[in-house]
Amino acid sequence: MRAMNIGADLISSLSQRFKQLPKLQNADTSCSGLNTACAQILGKVVPQMQAIRSLSLRSQSSSSLRSLASAAVTKAPKPQSMESSIRLAHVGDEGVTAICEKLLNPALESVDLSRSQFGKQGLAMLISAISEAPHVATIDLSMNNFGPFGANCIAEALICGWKISTINLSRCDLGLEGIRALSEAMTMAPNLANIDLSCSGMCEEGGFAFAEAMTKSMGIQKLILSANLLGKSCKAISVNLKHLDQLAALDLGENGFDDDAGRALAEAIPGLASLEELAVWEAPEPSDPGYDADHAWPVLPRLSADVLARLLAACRRKGFELSTDPMSL
Repeated sequence: MRAMNIGADLISSLSQRFKQLPKLQNADTSCSGLNTACAQILGKVVPQMQAIRSLSLRSQSSSSLRSLASAAVTKAPKPQSMESSIRLAHVGDEGVTAICEKLLNPALESVDLSRSQFGKQGLAMLISAISEAPHVATIDLSMNNFGPFGANCIAEALICGWKISTINLSRCDLGLEGIRALSEAMTMAPNLANIDLSCSGMCEEGGFAFAEAMTKSMGIQKLILSANLLGKSCKAISVNLKHLDQLAALDLGENGFDDDAGRALAEAIPGLASLEELAVWEAPEPSDPGYDADHAWPVLPRLSADVLARLLAACRRKGFELSTDPMSL
């Protein structure tokens, strides 16, 4: 039902059809313009959709979100092991408030609030609600631009025992202060396994702060640090990778990777027993061989031939190729 203007008559008919689809697992109402009446009709049907796993509610009005979210996360899934997730966007503080009321359902494991445009009040409420919902393992807060305030709130929650294992903070403009707080908090969050900090405003100084925190205990398995202009701190991060003994996937792309960083990374790779994926890439430039403006795919880091050869060989000895594909959670 994505990107459709659906009226009450049609949604009522569709809802009755949904009940006749016992195997339906995913429903997407994104941008469908559901008004409150339509949402209430659909909301009554969702609890009867026994196989439903994921309901996307992006770009609905706050009142519609309240009706649909209530149905999505309070229904009793069968079997008990079934995962449940909810995805929203552009909901603001009011929409977040509606969702927070429903997070206690133990079936809910994943919450996607990327591009949700909530403020300090909404974020504070969300963090508090998730602190009381240990069954929520994954949260996507990317592209919310809540800055250092949000980073500090999340850092405090991690220190206080947040059970989140996967968090996406890409494009949240966390700033140096926020990166420092998060870096320290990650050393006190044993459940945190996967984090996306790409394009988060880390920069070189933040990279050095993160590298220092890496020397302490971190249980990170997937780490995405791409597009942060890390510069010289790439070397420090590469050197300290030896402390991340559970690291399986790493993206350091588009960070001004130089020869010093390349050498340090090549030396670190053999000692990373769990490493299975590594991405180091740069945005293409017109001077690159075979450059095509219409197909501008990422390219290998611009290192000297000797250093690049060492890095490629280190990856191959581990059983994988150095990737130029940006990672995501």
